[in-house]
Amino acid sequence: MLDMLHDLFWWSSRNVALIFGGATFFVWAANQWATHDDRRHVDALGVSLMFCVSYLLTNTLEMTMGWPDMIAWLPFLDATLCAMVYFNWRRHPKPWKAVVVAALVGQLALHFAATVLWKTDQLSFSGTLLYATLINGLYAVQLFANGSVGVGHGLGRLFAARRDRRRLAVVSGHVE
Repeated sequence: MLDMLHDLFWWSSRNVALIFGGATFFVWAANQWATHDDRRHVDALGVSLMFCVSYLLTNTLEMTMGWPDMIAWLPFLDATLCAMVYFNWRRHPKPWKAVVVAALVGQLALHFAATVLWKTDQLSFSGTLLYATLINGLYAVQLFANGSVGVGHGLGRLFAARRDRRRLAVVSGHVE
């Protein structure tokens, strides 16, 4: 029974990794478009690019080192991301950066707890599931906060285009 649960966990984690890979790429693409249209969004593009690099490094660590040995390296990666976003937030405060920093601090706390439990042989299978679920949830919060910049910009442009199109129809109706 435990082997079946273990196999189910790793099968679902591969699918979750693919979904998060697509979401990470989507956030980068949305912020790339927003930055191309308006240079004020360059911070969001930089953070989304860091998320792409983090995603690739995390999956590379998982493939090369395996579980749970990779847990030892994740705090260094997340601490670097947290410091970069934090110092950027201090210079240019935006609410989405504060959310990303808070989620990264939460991830650091989870990494610490998981590492302590792992090194003391107290990390159970259910603890591993909880750890993975919470880490994925916090990563989703980071993607949502960072992606809100590009998606928000895109929606703003879409509504502006629709408004301008209606205004053009009204103006052209008065001209005739």
